[in-house]
Amino acid sequence: MRAASRRGVGLIVATVAAALAGCELLVDVPRPDVVGDAGASVDDGGAGGGDGPAATCAPDCAGPTPYCDLASTTCVECLEASHCPGERPACQAGTCQGCLDDTTCGPSGVCLLDGSCAAPARIRHAAPAGVGAACTVDQPCALDVAVAGLDAVTDVVRLLPGDYPRVGTLAPTAPGLIAGAGATLRAQSGGGLFAVVMADAVAVSVTGLVVDAAGHIGVQAMNGGALRLHRATVQGGLLGGYAGASTLELVRTRVTANTGYGVFGSGAIVRIENAVIDRNGSTGGFLAGLTLSDGSTGVVEHSTIAANSASDGAGGLRCAGSPGVVIRSNVLWGNSGGGIEASCVVTFGVVDPGYPGAGTAGTQAIDPLFVDASAGDFHLQATSPARGLADPASIVATDLDGEARPRPAPGPSDAGADEVP
Repeated sequence: MRAASRRGVGLIVATVAAALAGCELLVDVPRPDVVGDAGASVDDGGAGGGDGPAATCAPDCAGPTPYCDLASTTCVECLEASHCPGERPACQAGTCQGCLDDTTCGPSGVCLLDGSCAAPARIRHAAPAGVGAACTVDQPCALDVAVAGLDAVTDVVRLLPGDYPRVGTLAPTAPGLIAGAGATLRAQSGGGLFAVVMADAVAVSVTGLVVDAAGHIGVQAMNGGALRLHRATVQGGLLGGYAGASTLELVRTRVTANTGYGVFGSGAIVRIENAVIDRNGSTGGFLAGLTLSDGSTGVVEHSTIAANSASDGAGGLRCAGSPGVVIRSNVLWGNSGGGIEASCVVTFGVVDPGYPGAGTAGTQAIDPLFVDASAGDFHLQATSPARGLADPASIVATDLDGEARPRPAPGPSDAGADEVP
């Protein structure tokens, strides 16, 4: 019941009681500055429902912050997702923000890289058993048919959940996004080596998918292409991801259990953020979990690079010939061969004890206390010493799971891909 209604009932009862008892009536006028949702007054008599003062927001909530958060008694932009516009559909900590995944995007079901939701008219729909060329919600087509039809008007392919067997490379010839939580591009073993997804001189984005490379190459960018993976997984290949003179972006993405190496950038522009690169390589692995060479540039931050191995040299991170890469606020732990090549300039966070720069520039060589590394769970325990070890200047607002950073505010954030609740 709204407060105004409760007060009206209370006033009637009190008036009758006063008239019957012949007593003087004192009326408490409702306060308009206490708002639960836009325009609604609230007076619950305190948290316990007793006679204590009600939580208030003063002055009245209006304009860009029309809702009152009673817990903090501050005016906020939103209290729930329905208060937010389509271009910023998620309500987090009282602020309308970009979508975190496809589930927050209603009818279209596609969260774009900029945090907005794709308009339904932009989307071509594919299914594991799709047929025809309509590529609509009611008549989804096959994956390759949907991708072949990408153009300036319909530049998004949405995959329905399920397995999509691959016997060759998926290589769009027009810029576009391939999205689909619950869908797996599954390479078929045997035959010649191929990349499951390739960006060859074109910009390709992949969100929500699992790329199961089955001994092949997971993803590849070349000839000035740009490959952007968000909320994706690349696993089980000979090579996880390769970018040669191209752009490679891994955000909230995992590269795991590839036998040769995890990610290799040669003359690449990289953005690796809130990523997990783990358990790549083997006794025969010939490069690290992450190798950046030949003048690669970019940023590696708030990522976890763990339990990777190589037959010789650093098994976690190599940076020879790429001094321009910024590497900060990460957890690099449990990698073979000292873990981190001496040429890498690493600041803030956790580093393997074999790294010559350990203990300097905000780094610590200390067990980060993963939840269960042996089972592949590289979240941090509540008592992790990685808590608060990120660069104080970090502006990364969420973690691998889309949860807010820092917690508690104002920080600093935790190092690595996970922010402890």
